[in-house]
Amino acid sequence: PYTTLFRSMMKTEHGCVRVSLSTFKGVDRVDIRNYYVDRKSGELLPTRKGISIPVEKVDALVKRIRRIAESAQSSDSE
Repeated sequence: PYTTLFRSMMKTEHGCVRVSLSTFKGVDRVDIRNYYVDRKSGELLPTRKGISIPVEKVDALVKRIRRIAESAQSSDSE
């Protein structure tokens, strides 16, 4: 198994959202997950909040997210 971090975005001073590519049971996946800073160790650790999807389904997810964003933007301008 491997993990490649693509982007880490600070959410608060105590955590962030990470986007990474990994493999699980031989399937390449994109993982978007919340991380928090452990108070004792100071280490950044994953939470259960997030999604992990096969790479081949990313394009369909992005298209749906764009449609939702466009719909939200058009609703805001009315």
